[in-house]
Amino acid sequence: MVVTLKKRLYLILASITVMIGSGYYLSGKIIQADYYKIVARYNQNKNAKVSLLSYKRGVFHSQAKLELQIPSINSNKPQTFPLQQTISHGPLVAVNTPNGFSLKFIASQIETCLDGEWQAQLVKYTGNSKPLSINTIVNFSDQATTWITGAATNKTTTDNMHITWSALQGEISHDVNFANYTGNISLPKISIKTDNWDLSIDELLLKLEKSTQAANYLNNKTLKSKSISFNRLQNPIIQIDDIAARLEFIKNPAQNIDIGLNINVVDSKILQQKFAQDNIKLQINNLDTNNFLGLPAINTLSLRSSLDFMQQLTNAKDTRLTIELPKHFTEALISYLSYEIYKSSMLGKLDKRSDEVIMRDIASSINKLIVSSLNSKLFIDQGMYYALNFDRKSS
Repeated sequence: MVVTLKKRLYLILASITVMIGSGYYLSGKIIQADYYKIVARYNQNKNAKVSLLSYKRGVFHSQAKLELQIPSINSNKPQTFPLQQTISHGPLVAVNTPNGFSLKFIASQIETCLDGEWQAQLVKYTGNSKPLSINTIVNFSDQATTWITGAATNKTTTDNMHITWSALQGEISHDVNFANYTGNISLPKISIKTDNWDLSIDELLLKLEKSTQAANYLNNKTLKSKSISFNRLQNPIIQIDDIAARLEFIKNPAQNIDIGLNINVVDSKILQQKFAQDNIKLQINNLDTNNFLGLPAINTLSLRSSLDFMQQLTNAKDTRLTIELPKHFTEALISYLSYEIYKSSMLGKLDKRSDEVIMRDIASSINKLIVSSLNSKLFIDQGMYYALNFDRKSS
């Protein structure tokens, strides 16, 4: 009687084990098929490309290796990042959340990290075995949540530059295709110090929002910082408090894009000049995205190429471009940046005049340049700000 009961118990346990194993095995097959579809859909995006190098399916976990290619800001050649993913099969997964492990009933969990030389360099640079961790849980409704964690860094380079940043944290709610998402990525502190200067950025926050379900396509990115300061030899040079930059893309009924960039600075100081409530605005209406093919690369960027590209945009049918710059803030910032460029040049290093005299001469030259631009109607004086004139019907 006891032996028969034990046999039945073993049979039940064996059946449960087979059922669970079969469930995870079938789940793994479904996840693999869906994974291929997601990669194919992602490659419909013109701005990036994903190459699946390998996919090894197991019973409870699968391993994938990919290459992500995104446009480079320095050249026409795309930048390639090798990635490695561990996919945990549902339906029951020990999920790694920011608050620790939690047992959840989900479709899958995907842990992503850089691979190869990129990962090795990050580990070496941060001194952390997991310098960047991206963890995604996918629900059975195809809705997902991704947590991003970046290790803090405190490092001094060989040229005596001291770099520190605090731990990066981010959380994004999205669908599996990233067609719709909302989220935040925060970095509390960045500091770079040398023997001559130091740069500090406090409370950096990136807010993300994208929606393709509404009548109009919407894509917003807002970057905020509580404080940005730049000092030279412990003397305050630039101080910017409460800055918020919002970049917005909206697809209009004509299937063209409206782009808006708005930068607001509550308080700022450049050398001895103080400013308040300054606003920088860029607005492009009814832009045909094909015009982006003419965008100059960063390494070939110049004032002339930028102006030519902007003129090209406004020459397109029904495309309108507006740029507004705060008058006094812009003059002070351009003057100081021109001074820095001059002082780092060969001629500037040989110039024996005092910094005050050089700054005064440069400010005078910038003022003459702006007056010349106003006379030629490249700029329009709108009282408290300058508007860049790209009305193709004018001069």
